[in-house]
Amino acid sequence: MDRLAQLAAAPEKEHRWDPDAALEGLARLGTRAAWKEILAIARNDKLDDALRAYAILLLGERADPKMLPVMNQMLSSVPASLRDDVLRALGFFHNPRASQVLFGHLHSSNATDRVNAILGVRNLETKDAVPALLAMLDDPDEQVRQVANFALQGLTGEKFKTPAASSGKEPGALAKQWHDWWLKHEASFEPVRQPACHDW
Repeated sequence: MDRLAQLAAAPEKEHRWDPDAALEGLARLGTRAAWKEILAIARNDKLDDALRAYAILLLGERADPKMLPVMNQMLSSVPASLRDDVLRALGFFHNPRASQVLFGHLHSSNATDRVNAILGVRNLETKDAVPALLAMLDDPDEQVRQVANFALQGLTGEKFKTPAASSGKEPGALAKQWHDWWLKHEASFEPVRQPACHDW
């Protein structure tokens, strides 16, 4: 474990190996001490953001409820670039407290926060996520609307042809298709489950 932690957190000039693979090795060990090392890497502001983001993803995929307060704390302490990763990872916890944080960020004044909250809500894989995502199809930001459409596709397995943006009717037309679909399928809806990314 100590060797894997050393390889994962080594300075970039010493990267003769893949630090992501070392992180995965720690996750595969699956011990409390190994996950503590992964958390330490996620919190270490001297390390590369991409490596820290991967550590955050692994913590999310593990979805240990004991880690949820730590993830919530990280949401306010990490740089904005990593806050995106924390928001997306929260969805993997399938926990009411995580859901509350994500649904709250859907109303953020920051469009990037809204985008990542949408992706986190999609990761919840719950029926309750659909109405929240439907509401985001009316967001004033085009990227937010696009990501909401993408999230709905992943959660439902349904796809609608996006009207041409040049028509000026894209947001309303696409939202109407989704709302009409939901009216017909809400009672029998079962979320599409994504296969686990890893086996730990």
